[in-house]
Amino acid sequence: MKRRLAQISLAAFMAVGLTFIGCSGGNVPDERLVAAYADVILVRESLNDTGFIQRTIDSVLVVHRYVREDFERDLRSMGTNPELFKSFYDSVSVRLSLMRDTTAP
Repeated sequence: MKRRLAQISLAAFMAVGLTFIGCSGGNVPDERLVAAYADVILVRESLNDTGFIQRTIDSVLVVHRYVREDFERDLRSMGTNPELFKSFYDSVSVRLSLMRDTTAP
């Protein structure tokens, strides 16, 4: 239990740290996009049927208030600035780590 709490605390500390790093340069990724993309990654990792994956991703995007075209446009826009791109993927990575830590047995 203590180890689990330490892992969650470390991950939360990392997330806060990345936020401050991103803020210092003015390159803070959109949290909604980070959350949506992390959820999409989890869907793609956990399912095999491509049709079901697409339908599930569409549902995930609705939960995050995205239309597929807007999500894809926002995702592509992360690549226009190298600092923003790094900050975005670092944020997604931290979010995935937190999600996986809280769901691991």
